[in-house]
Amino acid sequence: MAEVTFGPKGTTLIQVGNTFYLAYDNGASILYWELSKGVDLSTITNINPSFVNQFDSQGKLIAGKDIEGYMYINQDDWDLQIVEGDRLVKAGNILEIVDDSTNIIEATVSTLANLDERLPWANNQDFLDLVVELRSEDSTNWKTNIETDTRFYDIINELGYTKEMYDNKKISLLDELGFSKLKEEYAKQLKNSVTNILGKLDDNSINYAASKWALGEWSRTTAIEQVTKAVDNNFDVEWDMGFKAVVDGGTVTAATGGQANIQNLMDIWLPKAMHANVDVLYEASKVRQSSFYQNELIEKFKDMRFQGGYSMYDRDFSWKNIVQPILNKAESIWGVVIDETDDVVQDLIQINDASKVDAILRETGLQRGYQKTQNDATMAMMQAFGQGIVPVQDYQTRIGVGK
Repeated sequence: MAEVTFGPKGTTLIQVGNTFYLAYDNGASILYWELSKGVDLSTITNINPSFVNQFDSQGKLIAGKDIEGYMYINQDDWDLQIVEGDRLVKAGNILEIVDDSTNIIEATVSTLANLDERLPWANNQDFLDLVVELRSEDSTNWKTNIETDTRFYDIINELGYTKEMYDNKKISLLDELGFSKLKEEYAKQLKNSVTNILGKLDDNSINYAASKWALGEWSRTTAIEQVTKAVDNNFDVEWDMGFKAVVDGGTVTAATGGQANIQNLMDIWLPKAMHANVDVLYEASKVRQSSFYQNELIEKFKDMRFQGGYSMYDRDFSWKNIVQPILNKAESIWGVVIDETDDVVQDLIQINDASKVDAILRETGLQRGYQKTQNDATMAMMQAFGQGIVPVQDYQTRIGVGK
């Protein structure tokens, strides 16, 4: 029985209507090449040289039964691009049969078989199809052309790879010096990223993350997220377990960046008694992760205060504006600096009546013996009764002290 001699062993002949194709099963799909119209089939098989293309009443090649692998497929089935359950992939055209053209099929099959297995997309079917298509269009420049084809980046994006990761992967495989410089630069960037949030990570852990980034195994985002996770356990990303093992064996100083900001927000919106209910480390981490979270946190603080016994004040009125006028007034009347934990200040906050503040503060100042309050009271009495000196006992009786 005759067989196809054009292409590697196993190449078959397919007839669809009046069109002929050469096909080769590479395991993942069936690659096919369209032959020129009116091709002399004796030039691609070892059938008798005197063979002439002849067809039966149904249009099938009469000698097809004598050619191993020959098959006739009707047009409707061919249009489905499936033959016996296998995908058909067009690999180009063979428009002229010449002595040195038989490598068209062999070279394409070899290209697919020898794709670098270290590339994560090497066995992706969409990628293989694209390689076949671009190689059939330009067998010399297809590697360059694939990098300008947006479909290639759609494919690797689906696999979780960015263009930067692809570029880094190429450098790591082909340029040892370039890879070394890239890793060094990435290590500096990651170290700065940790330092900027007031954390510290040992060089071994930094270099591990920089290598992953430079190898194209991590994206920029992943690398920064992982080193941030190392110094901020509240950072909301999953650990890379290989990196975690390295970090666990190293030295870590937890990040403290942003804690002063959280403390300031608590001072503005919350009574000091509620500060202990706030996880400053956690909230600082959340704000570092998203600038939008700060507004959420402020709203959270407003609710905490309003629901925590201070509903007599407008929810949007800051705690600082509630307590500071009372503290200022107390310092003015008492002549001493106090904070909001003072019992009388707390009472005045609860009373929430500006008309009573001065009287209560003066009475308390006299009871506590604050010098300024006593002096002010004496001066007021002198002004009220003239310049005569009022006996102390009479003075205390009049102002209600010592009864």
